[in-house]
Amino acid sequence: MKRRNSMLSLGAVACVVLALLAVFAIELSNTQAKSKLDVMNRVHERAVLAGALIDSLFQSVEQQIPQEARTYGARTVTARAMNTGRQGDVYVVLLDAKTGRVIAHSRGFTPQARADLRDSAALALVSGGHRYGLGDVRPYGATGVINLAAALPTRSGPRVFVTGFMPGVLGTFITGELQKIPGVPGAHNYLIDGRNTVLASTNPAVAVGHVFDTPGQLRASGDSNGSYYDQVGLSSSTWRIVLTAPDGPLFATVTGVRKWVPWIIFIAFGFVALVALVLIGCTVIQYVTAVYGEGNEVIKHMVIALFAASIAPIWLLAGALHKLPLAGLSRGSGEQEADLVVGAEHARAPQLHQPGLPR
Repeated sequence: MKRRNSMLSLGAVACVVLALLAVFAIELSNTQAKSKLDVMNRVHERAVLAGALIDSLFQSVEQQIPQEARTYGARTVTARAMNTGRQGDVYVVLLDAKTGRVIAHSRGFTPQARADLRDSAALALVSGGHRYGLGDVRPYGATGVINLAAALPTRSGPRVFVTGFMPGVLGTFITGELQKIPGVPGAHNYLIDGRNTVLASTNPAVAVGHVFDTPGQLRASGDSNGSYYDQVGLSSSTWRIVLTAPDGPLFATVTGVRKWVPWIIFIAFGFVALVALVLIGCTVIQYVTAVYGEGNEVIKHMVIALFAASIAPIWLLAGALHKLPLAGLSRGSGEQEADLVVGAEHARAPQLHQPGLPR
């Protein structure tokens, strides 16, 4: 009877070990799910940082508003003054902020450009309270045009100064900034407008002017056709940053072979632990019974010792699996993200005064 009770105690210990293994299996599953979420959050953080960098490139527009309000604040503004202010842009035009009436304009302001002002996204942003607004690519000759509108509080009343510039002006410049965003092999970064037209791209297969039209490219974020997408809108514009990466390299630690390696190790370790517990337990109980007879107290202590010895390696295994490194992000990402932060600080200088860039 006492031997039977000892075996029941050993069986109870085995059940407890199985329960612990089940708990650790759930923890491993949750850890892998959290790892995938951490990777997605990391990608989103990079998109937000890149968006802040692009935004900072246009902050000089606000710095120029007081000067332009004085320059274009007279009751009558001549075409000569507008042509002088045009510099290398496609055109500039001065509007009455209340009525939308064209007060003056430079060369290049065609009837097509005038007609497109009626539904200009840039003007809508300024009307909504933004100090400046960047609109979408609109038809203009063979190149298209982007409107940059700035609200001017002039002595003659509120006005809006609109600069039209070619999309290609920003392509090379912004692409250089997008290339600073770290990512896994096969990842690409884009700057697109509110009509899904590409303004800058790190993907050689997707040129400036390409229009995205697939559901995955248009959704806010998520998986589509084997790639993960994350998008972040920019302030005072209809533009947004789009980061894409293939699922395989991005989620390497929680998908494919690497997903199952921890599980295989865990199952093998658990199986060995249970077999060892049963074999050693039976041997020890037989030995103790043979030496001490049917004394139950010694066997109880031995069962407790076996239980403690069995769960110790399980705890060690759980700790090792919990600390598995994330491989979904590229090496050296910390240094590259530091470069993004430094780049954002330097970008706050009035870089838009460079030749060929909108003022």
